[in-house]
Amino acid sequence: AETAAGRVRWWLDLQARWRDGADELDATILRPAVGYALTPAVTVHAGYALVTTHPPGPAGAATEHRPWQQLTWTLPLTAVAVTARTRLEQRFPEGAGEAGHRLRQFVRATRRAPDGGAGYLTAYDEVFVELNDTGWGQRAGVRQNRAFAGLGWFIDRERRTAVEVGYLNQWVDRPGADRVSHVLSVN
Repeated sequence: AETAAGRVRWWLDLQARWRDGADELDATILRPAVGYALTPAVTVHAGYALVTTHPPGPAGAATEHRPWQQLTWTLPLTAVAVTARTRLEQRFPEGAGEAGHRLRQFVRATRRAPDGGAGYLTAYDEVFVELNDTGWGQRAGVRQNRAFAGLGWFIDRERRTAVEVGYLNQWVDRPGADRVSHVLSVN
């Protein structure tokens, strides 16, 4: 039987995002969390994200604090593995007096190489729904979508660490003109 301590999980997400042309840093994210596996297919996490954006020009960096909670589950299908994640975030930009609440729904499908090799195909979609309006500019509604398709390779024998390369399409709802980014994504 598995002990409660054997069900404890940890999460660490470190990201550097580069602006168009990859010549200027756009944002950095540090996102640690702890989790607990309710079953082999269902895990809950609670964490914190420190997000720093670096806008072009002399404005300087902006910092946002994001406590978050999520539920992750996996469907044990034979040919394709499907994982879903529902995350709630509370957004606190420095200098703003109120929290913005956001729901992020993520669904990913992965198909391993038929020969049992280290390679796989993967695709995901993530929708961002702002749950409230704020004085600092958050507007309620669907505000962002990220869709990815790519290839991955496990780089260790245990198949716990992988490299993924592919295309990411990111749509962001903006006042005026929406932004659509075409991204070479390496994870």
